Amino acid sequence: MKKWAKILLVFIGLLVVGYWGYKYVKDTSSLLGIIHVDADCAFKIDIHDIKETLVLDALSSPKHYFDNISFSDSEKKPDSLEDKGIDLQPYSLVFYTHPAVNNTLFGALKIDDTANFEAYIESELTKRNTVIETAEDGSYRYAIVQKSKIALAWNETVLVPAFSPDMPLEKLQTIFNAVLNEGKTIQDKAHPLIQRLSDSDDHMVYVGQKSKLTLNFEDGAAILDGELYTETPQRFQPEITVETVPEASFQFYFDGNFENTINKDQMIATLEGVSFFEKNKLDVSKVINRTNGFVSLAIKGKTVQIDTIISYAYDDNFEKVAKKDLQEKQVPRLHINLGAENESLLDYLDEQGVLGPNYLFEPFPLYQLYVKEDALHTGFDTFKGTIDKQEQVSRAFMNTKIDFEKLSDDLGIPQWSQYLSTLKNLQIQASQAKSNKVVVKGALTGWQSDVNIISQWAFSRSKDSVQ
Repeated sequence: MKKWAKILLVFIGLLVVGYWGYKYVKDTSSLLGIIHVDADCAFKIDIHDIKETLVLDALSSPKHYFDNISFSDSEKKPDSLEDKGIDLQPYSLVFYTHPAVNNTLFGALKIDDTANFEAYIESELTKRNTVIETAEDGSYRYAIVQKSKIALAWNETVLVPAFSPDMPLEKLQTIFNAVLNEGKTIQDKAHPLIQRLSDSDDHMVYVGQKSKLTLNFEDGAAILDGELYTETPQRFQPEITVETVPEASFQFYFDGNFENTINKDQMIATLEGVSFFEKNKLDVSKVINRTNGFVSLAIKGKTVQIDTIISYAYDDNFEKVAKKDLQEKQVPRLHINLGAENESLLDYLDEQGVLGPNYLFEPFPLYQLYVKEDALHTGFDTFKGTIDKQEQVSRAFMNTKIDFEKLSDDLGIPQWSQYLSTLKNLQIQASQAKSNKVVVKGALTGWQSDVNIISQWAFSRSKDSVQ
């Protein structure tokens, strides 16, 4: 009997060693050949590890999964991942940034069947009224989905997606050509970027030269943790004084510290291509130069606004005339606050002709914003009058707090309720006490402490159907 027990233990041991060996090899091999050789940062989603975590969660909380999964006798639909010709469920999903293309995230997915993939991608892009182009040398095809801010390029074996708010086609094509034609991807498993990604056993990880930020999905919570390193020391203040709104359902503030001109210049460069400013006839640099880098946003309760509804009818002379009706609507009681500088932002908005009577600013279709200004702040509120605030000293230059139950009520959007119902709180903080190191901490919590946070959120959206 003892002999069989020993054999069983050895067998189990070999299985464990074999599994971890397989996992180690896959962790590394799945990262090779997809990241540009000059990438400066990378972001990995460990799909395999997330699946493992959810399987173990199902075994430890079977009742939750049984109660939330509905079973159907209907036949399996023919549409499946296999017939799309592309691996949409890779071992790990990796994205990266390139120093030559600002504000852009690149990725790569392997194409298993060229014919099926071509049929699939053409069908999907046709639905989105997107035209497929061919590179000048005919080596790859590409398409830009402007509405989604996604560019796609592919050859017979690889699909390279790029996510960018600006879509600088010439710069994107440089990366597409390097990856798809010239094979300029990291192939060495000893490369520092590959090593840092493969050494991480986190569900999601972001790595740079020194920086590392991780996100892990646990029972009842998603935990964010890491350290980011700035190019120059003390980019952000180690301690700031802020005004917050007590009991707000949503509270966010960020001190960009424009006393550091690097921060101001970087913010201008980041916002230059954002269509919001062009649509409202605003110059980005002139707006930024009228703020000190501090911005906060708070939602607490609801307020009523008067909306003008325009309809058309015909008069006695059969001429089409516009008819205006006033309608009350409930909107979140929203307070946006920008730190003021020497020149008035309110005066600039007024000079540009974007303000209506009572300094009313309407940059969005849903909300009217009342612009208010004093010596220290420029405010944009969905309400007249003031909101209660309290001053506090904080070591975090960035902080976000959300109470999802209150926020769901304040937003009053039924479609959002199912997404927020299982979530409880969110808090994220970033601080730079000294030197180049920025410490980031955060947690998203759900109402059920014994069920993985992914499952809680997924089941809140809709019942899964197991065919």
